[in-house]
Amino acid sequence: MNEQAIRGHNRFLGIDPTKLLQVELEEIEGLLKAHYGPLFSRSAELKAAANEWIAGHTPTAATMPVIENDASNTAASDLYSMLRDHAADGGEVDEVRKKVKTQPWKACKAIDAVFGAASDPIKAAMQTINLAQASYLRKKRAEEQKRRDDEAALALMRAERLREEARKATATNETVEQAMAAREEADFAHAQARASTSDLTRSRSAMGITTSAATRYKFEVTNLRELCAAIGRGDMPVTFVIPADAAIRAAINGKSRMTAIPGIDIQEDITIRRSGA
Repeated sequence: MNEQAIRGHNRFLGIDPTKLLQVELEEIEGLLKAHYGPLFSRSAELKAAANEWIAGHTPTAATMPVIENDASNTAASDLYSMLRDHAADGGEVDEVRKKVKTQPWKACKAIDAVFGAASDPIKAAMQTINLAQASYLRKKRAEEQKRRDDEAALALMRAERLREEARKATATNETVEQAMAAREEADFAHAQARASTSDLTRSRSAMGITTSAATRYKFEVTNLRELCAAIGRGDMPVTFVIPADAAIRAAINGKSRMTAIPGIDIQEDITIRRSGA
């Protein structure tokens, strides 16, 4: 490491990476209001104007404001435009927010990139190991299942042979007990053969780590029409299909507008357009 790098390294050692902010988190609000006082004052003025307009246009028995004539409607557009220019996305507040947030946001990205470079290759290796273990344990499960099935079949054959021998010969306590014990062994072997994937694949490492596999399932929709038909018949729950909101919106608002879709209630939604200053 050259001298310049050593000096930089020593300088960094004097900085706590967990305290990059010059102010404490609880002081941020005061800092921003001190630097952008006029902006927050304007926000308070516009909030008061909006509340006054809403209160003045809301009859006692109504649940929302009522506009009764063009003059009131155009005045509402003027007020709305001032509110939008100040508080909406891209407005005065949003622009200042982005300006203040830029450096911390870039710092967060840089922090994520540095730590990501330290962990991402290891995560990729973990995934590779996981895939290799999954392949091995799938093979081990099949082999262990076959071994246990074979043992269960042999135990059952032995139990049946002893039972038959006891039946043909003069039964004694010993032959009956042998037949009963063999049957118990066969039942136990059958139960062992029906073990879970975890039991079939379990092993323990030198470091004391127990490894086993658990069976879970994933899916892929291969025939959506068939699935929808099953839902229509009531054979499958409707929750298996989620409506494609974007496609439906395009269908009811496009050039060849669909006015009726089975199972969907299409409602009018008025959008207010304002142009000019």
